[in-house]
Amino acid sequence: SIDKIATSFPARFYKVEAKSYFTKTPAVETAYKLGIDQAGLEKNLFFTGEMNGYYGATVEEHTGGVDMFLEATEGGYNLYFMAGEAKKYITIVISGKYKNFTIADAPANVWTFDATNNTLVSELEGTTYYLGTYGTYNTVSVSSIDKIETSYPARLYVADPATSGSGSAAGTIAGILEEAADL
Repeated sequence: SIDKIATSFPARFYKVEAKSYFTKTPAVETAYKLGIDQAGLEKNLFFTGEMNGYYGATVEEHTGGVDMFLEATEGGYNLYFMAGEAKKYITIVISGKYKNFTIADAPANVWTFDATNNTLVSELEGTTYYLGTYGTYNTVSVSSIDKIETSYPARLYVADPATSGSGSAAGTIAGILEEAADL
């Protein structure tokens, strides 16, 4: 009977969602999606490679996010995506008292990986900045690191959710559960 099966073979059922995982060990020339877990909206957002005013535009679909890459440079990385045959770099530009997210034809900032916050950071005029958003905004902006605890940092998510990019079990149910336990 079903009662005997339930007590004889205790089974556990796990809800496994199709979601993206951010990397904790970024690699150069590896495709990532620049994504934000926007808890204020209860949505995942991914940078599209386009601007929305002074901010990076986003979509909710992982596949709608542009593939981002890290390029090795002295002191860290350049962050870029491909627009056709051309590299487009994510930079921070000073505009009066504001620090703006921009897309440029040449790198202007050196990015390093902040392992504590699992995000890229760049120093400008003695202040460390990161990409992310806050409140209920759905765009990518630049904020000083002192605001990271009250906002939503952008992270490098694996470009292909079928592989998580770390370890031999990546992409398997065991690998997904193992990585979920690490989050």
